[in-house]
Amino acid sequence: MKTKTSISKKETLTYSAAATAAMVAGSQQADALIVYSGIQDLVISQGAAQILDLNGDSASDLSFKNYIFGGGNYQGANIYGTGKAVGFTTGLNYMSLLSAGDDVSFTDPNYSTFPFSLSMAYGNNPDSEFDTASNGYVGLFFTSSSVNHAAWIRVSIDNDAGTFTIHDWAYENVSGVDIQAGAIPEPANLGLLASGAAGLMALRKRRRQAAA
Repeated sequence: MKTKTSISKKETLTYSAAATAAMVAGSQQADALIVYSGIQDLVISQGAAQILDLNGDSASDLSFKNYIFGGGNYQGANIYGTGKAVGFTTGLNYMSLLSAGDDVSFTDPNYSTFPFSLSMAYGNNPDSEFDTASNGYVGLFFTSSSVNHAAWIRVSIDNDAGTFTIHDWAYENVSGVDIQAGAIPEPANLGLLASGAAGLMALRKRRRQAAA
């Protein structure tokens, strides 16, 4: 089956809302280090990819892929720019499956030095760690305006079924500061994020009604 690299209009709108939510979180919590996206639950259809701009600076930080190759279903990622992912190399570059509380540390040597393709799951390859990952975490590092961010992304993947969902993500807004997988801002700051997310939902509802 031929893979699709283009993003549909619906996926683009979803991505834009996700990026906006991250920007709202960052602008409302200047005294916090962690910037949280809120729940997104972005579903990547088979044969498609999803670009993420984690901090809303209009620069693509990575894309996740849910493709079908000759050897079976494939899930993986492209890391852009100088970004790196927590992972390992055994002939191919793989992302590591992290659990809540695991450190995403700038001093951890276990990350890929390759800022491009990394595998997550492929036809039940024994090196894959995301074959049946429910609410697993990816750890990565990305750079924006000379600021080096540590980040996590929570995903669920079923390689056999060919399903891939991006649930949410967070990053540290101070350069060189580590983050723990699953760490989010304090509850008071989450309330501000919820208000922004509610506004985005209302906007989408109005757009759907206008188009009906």
